[in-house]
Amino acid sequence: MAIMKRDVNFGLFILIIATLIVFAGFSTYYQKSFKNITSDYEAKLAELNEITTTLETKKAELASTSEEREKLSEREADLSQRYTTVESLKEQLEADKAALEKNLEEARTSLQQKEQELQTAKTQLTNAVNQLNKAENKIDDLETDKDAICDLLAANGLSHNSC
Repeated sequence: MAIMKRDVNFGLFILIIATLIVFAGFSTYYQKSFKNITSDYEAKLAELNEITTTLETKKAELASTSEEREKLSEREADLSQRYTTVESLKEQLEADKAALEKNLEEARTSLQQKEQELQTAKTQLTNAVNQLNKAENKIDDLETDKDAICDLLAANGLSHNSC
């Protein structure tokens, strides 16, 4: 029995050593697995932090873009209103221009008519002056004839109430 006890103690010893070796192997394996999981976790955590930072940056950009869109929308509304005002003013000015052009054309036509009337009046005045000059010349001739007749009558001893 002493051999058996010795073999059993030796077998138990080997079994304990084997258990310790297996336990050490499993510990090493789990430690490496845990390190891998921990490093994966830390990488994922860093990536998550980076994504969070990017998300916050994008969120700030979105807020800024939203504010810019609101400002642009307000500016667009303002410009649209100004455009409408300017367009109506332009239409009014075009209507005024057309009316003024019509008035100008009427004034030109009237001026041409007045110039023609003036030319006609000048011609008539020239004719009247010429007739007046002829009449004055005729009067002068008749005066001369009258004076001659009055002189002749006076020389003959006669008189007339015109002389």
